[in-house]
Amino acid sequence: MNLATTNIRGAGRSSEAKASMIRRLIKENNVAFYAIQETQLSSITNYQIGRLWDNSAVDFAIADAVGRSGGLISVWNPTVFNANLRIIKQNFIIIGGKVTGVDGDFFIVNIYAPNDDSRRKHLWHELLEVRESFEGFFVFLGDFNEVRFQEERLNSVFNPNNALAFNNFISLAGLSEYNMGGAKFTYINPDGSKKSKLDRIFVCDGFMDKWPNAKQSALPRGKLDHRPLILQVNIDDFGPTPFRFFNTWLLDPELADVVKSVTSSRLMVHSHGLSLAGNLKSLKDSIKDWRRKKKEVDNKLIVNAKTLVNNLEVKAESGPLNEEEKRQDLTQLNTSLTGNQRGWKN
Repeated sequence: MNLATTNIRGAGRSSEAKASMIRRLIKENNVAFYAIQETQLSSITNYQIGRLWDNSAVDFAIADAVGRSGGLISVWNPTVFNANLRIIKQNFIIIGGKVTGVDGDFFIVNIYAPNDDSRRKHLWHELLEVRESFEGFFVFLGDFNEVRFQEERLNSVFNPNNALAFNNFISLAGLSEYNMGGAKFTYINPDGSKKSKLDRIFVCDGFMDKWPNAKQSALPRGKLDHRPLILQVNIDDFGPTPFRFFNTWLLDPELADVVKSVTSSRLMVHSHGLSLAGNLKSLKDSIKDWRRKKKEVDNKLIVNAKTLVNNLEVKAESGPLNEEEKRQDLTQLNTSLTGNQRGWKN
């Protein structure tokens, strides 16, 4: 079961881009459980939940924000995770249940820790009581508003006493975390000057023993100021993708050339409609091959643009970027895009 977490910093009507991004991450990464923090909403409708999930089955639990502060949503696929326990507090949501194909109980805790130091330390005590109250696999994920070590902050204040309290909770709860790939920090302030590793996914020792090869990654921020985190525990294969034809393809003149090429090369006549069936199969295969090549080119353009933004952010984690570095990256991207376009035309 793949899990993910994101601090969304507002899930109101103006946040369609954020909701679309989460919906895409769920689909692309086969996420079965998604933990969302800081909705900043005191009431959430089924429509708003639907914006975060696709058309498949979904179950959810909500902790309302207090005014414009906090707010949590846990959403999951009930065909993968069958929930039988829900505990909802201001700063965390506990969902307990069974994962399909796995023996034992699962407890997934979605956390948004307060900014106040004393309230945050009190939360560690509450979560430790939760950990000691149930037997099974535990996952604690969300925005902890705290770091463990000094190197997890850049250009922001590190409080060793707060870090000690946080690390004591982690140790007493018997929690561990997988190495995080993709980035060093998860939070970046609006002007990019301050960075911290505030978002995390912790698992109990039994979880790590059962899935030692699970992979944790920090994904590009997109419209967010916190990077989404994903814990990939399994990779499912749902078989070949069904063939679909979209009317917009008819606007591309190259499609006509593909059709002519196939139909002109298959003139043999057979009985019982075998010629028609053969032509249609060959036509479908040729269209799929044409679309695959077109999509490869289109995806390269998108990936190059996203890679540039992500690389700039990773570079910025080590220090501010100068104008020459930015200019070089933009020049490299333009050269790559131009080369891709020439390659397709040729």
